[in-house]
Amino acid sequence: DSLRKRINALAPLEGHLPKHHGVAFWFRRAGTEAAATLRAGNPGLVVEGGFKTAPGMFSFDRIDAGSKLLAANLPDDLKGNVADFCAGWGYLAAETLHRSRSLTALDLYEADFEALEAARLNVHGAVEPRFFWIDLLTEAAERRYDAIVMNPPFHSGRAAEPGIGAGMI
Repeated sequence: DSLRKRINALAPLEGHLPKHHGVAFWFRRAGTEAAATLRAGNPGLVVEGGFKTAPGMFSFDRIDAGSKLLAANLPDDLKGNVADFCAGWGYLAAETLHRSRSLTALDLYEADFEALEAARLNVHGAVEPRFFWIDLLTEAAERRYDAIVMNPPFHSGRAAEPGIGAGMI
């Protein structure tokens, strides 16, 4: 019970239940307070196309060559429910919305909270996108999609780690 109280002081619990001589408790990740703090500490940048980014995000100072190549080869006829896995600050999602007029939903998944917050500023169009702060290497997407676009990471820092990208695929 003391652990529950200590955790509750850090992240308010949604609930708790006694279970097998113990206590089970749960909480949700808070987003808005952390976002304001992170934004205050990171100067914003605007890259080609008017996309807002910040230092610390992947390719924060430019649209990376791999994403440009993927965007140039996106089909124009994507339709239905579409997701962008590893959305970063939203470049592929924005290009998908721009090119495909028959989308009914666009969901962005990103493990980097600050990048996802930038994507909220960068991705808008005929369909209202939804944003999910999830690490897809450890958590599953609960929805099913007609199409998925992604430019998964293949590096951790400067070291190549193909297993990261392979895990996404």
